[in-house]
Amino acid sequence: MKLNRTEMADFLAVAPTTLDAWTRQGCPVESRPGQGKAAEFDSGAVTRWWIASQVEKATKRGDADAIDAHRSRKLSAEADLRELELAKLQGELIHLDDVERAFTQYSVAVRGAAMALPDRAALRLAGETDTGVIRKYLRDELTGALREGYDAYHAAMDLPAAEEVGA
Repeated sequence: MKLNRTEMADFLAVAPTTLDAWTRQGCPVESRPGQGKAAEFDSGAVTRWWIASQVEKATKRGDADAIDAHRSRKLSAEADLRELELAKLQGELIHLDDVERAFTQYSVAVRGAAMALPDRAALRLAGETDTGVIRKYLRDELTGALREGYDAYHAAMDLPAAEEVGA
């Protein structure tokens, strides 16, 4: 996964200055900063580099337990990365930008339908005195507004519409 300097530091739970020091020590950088462009890091490559550097430090100290712990963490991290990559390939992971775009579509659709409700209700319910009729009409209208949002969200996420799933 490609991350900028701040995101990579957050991912590793270190300060950005620590990441800078690691970069000077050989931490891999996908693209260097310059001319308005931020540095990019491959989270998998950086994680593998960090684990290898910790194993090397432990080896130099002759700390067999630390080496085993680092190897175990490395294997676990590699397995986690493979699982994430597989989930992405199988369509089980959704990019945050896609969710934000779909939620925006949902919000716009619900807002539009809800904002049109007073005008429709005024025309339809003028002179209506039966509260049961008024409640049913408003409930149906609000349900329709939510369904429009549901359909807009599902269309943006390329998922089936409400009618297709029986909602």
